Order: sequence, then structure tokens, then C-alpha cells
Amino acid sequence: MLADHDRSQRQRLYRCSPRPELTHGGSSTEVGLLTAIPFALALVVMVGNAAWSDRTRRWRAAVAGSLVVGVVALLLGQVVDGGFLRMVLLCVTAAAVYAPYGLFWAVPGELLRFEVVAVAMGLVNALGDLGGFAGPYLVGWLTDVTGTRLTGFVVLAGFLVVAAGLVAFGLRPTAAVLSERGTQPSAATRFAQR
Repeated sequence: MLADHDRSQRQRLYRCSPRPELTHGGSSTEVGLLTAIPFALALVVMVGNAAWSDRTRRWRAAVAGSLVVGVVALLLGQVVDGGFLRMVLLCVTAAAVYAPYGLFWAVPGELLRFEVVAVAMGLVNALGDLGGFAGPYLVGWLTDVTGTRLTGFVVLAGFLVVAAGLVAFGLRPTAAVLSERGTQPSAATRFAQR
């Protein structure tokens, strides 16, 4: 029973992707190469985004901006027609969602005291693993319930918007972390801690 459900989920996701339209019943090699394109592009963008962030010291803009681009591309990819355009938007979505990864893992060290960084990173990793299971399941369930895959992807886009908002407006180092480093909190940080 579970194997049948898993198979139907894979078939549904395959039909939603632009690959069948681009391969026209092609070989597994063609499908594999098309599948690799978004991830190869994401690797290049991830390294470029990290380099830009290091050079400009604007990690919030690098993370939140990438996530906003991912939201737009994810939603546009659900409403456009044509395999090539959907593939381009899939590449943009993958690149935008993977771009903040390197920066993201540096954030706990910037915001938290040394003693709790490892625990925080473990918790983030565990929640990410849970999201890796729950996200596809949620999209499949919402597609079954509503009859359209757009609903599930709108919910995923909503999660990306929340993440971008937290990075842009919510995450600030505490006074204890700043005093540990010998720096003074900014006026905005002092105001936010009230």
C-alpha cells in the first residue's frame, strides 16, 4: 500500500516537472542530465552569492534576496506553459533556494553564544530533515485535496517568505554575544531587545 502511494507520488511529481515535455520520451540519460542542470547552476550561484556576501558584508541581503527570488520563480513556474520556460524557472528556483546555504550555516555563530551554537545547528538540521519529508508530502496532500498543484506550491512559497522575513527583520545578535566579542550593540539591536 505504501509502495503504491510512493509510486503515485513520484509519478505525480514527474508529470509536474518540465522534463517529460523536454525529453519527449527520451532515455534515462537525457532525463538525468536535465535533472542535473538546476543543481549545477545552483552550485555556481551558491558560491557566487557567498563570495558577494563576504565582499560586501551584506549577508542579510544575500540570504533574504535569494529567498525572495526563489518565491517569485517558484510561483511563476506553476502558472506558465511550455517546458523550456518551466525548466528555466526551475533552474532559477533551485539556484535561489540553494544560494543562501553557505551563509545560512554561518548565521548561528554570528547570533548565538559559543556554548549554544552546536545545539542550535543540530536543531536547525533536524528541522530541515523534517521539512524534507513534510514538504513533498504536504504538496502531494494539498494537490489531492484541492485538485491543483498550485496550492501546495503557494504554501511552500509562504514558508520561503517567512524565512526571508526572519532573516531580514528578525535575527539580531543579543547583547551578551556582542559584549563577548567586545562590540557595542547598535541602536536598532538595543531597541529590538526592549
